[in-house]
Amino acid sequence: MTCSICLNEITENNYTTLCGHSFHKNCLSRWFNSHITDTATCPMCRGNIIYDRGMVEYWNVDHMLIKKIIDVKGETMFYQNGNLKHVISIDRITNQIRGGIIYNESNTYKYELTNNDITYNTNQLNRQLQEDDYSIV
Repeated sequence: MTCSICLNEITENNYTTLCGHSFHKNCLSRWFNSHITDTATCPMCRGNIIYDRGMVEYWNVDHMLIKKIIDVKGETMFYQNGNLKHVISIDRITNQIRGGIIYNESNTYKYELTNNDITYNTNQLNRQLQEDDYSIV
């Protein structure tokens, strides 16, 4: 297999995008960094791969308080005090929740999601992902 960015063989440190193209991790990172203001696209097919690069939203840009990180593995969200709210694993192909951990606002309690939780609480979990002030712990 050959990296289409550097044209060298991929023997290790490879990364396959959601659209199925493989690159060296460093090559893909350089690609993203050189196109930092553009929409994240695959170097091969120009498909939208925003979750491969990751998307970060901030509560307060001046103080760099992170609100949410969305990437290929899922979503990490933070409370306004900076503590973790949840780390949810999402299947990006089906857009279904696969698992995760939910925290209370003081981070003194965490709960690992089971398959039953995901099945029976889909609406609440989707609300957890969308609303800043919603918490199910």
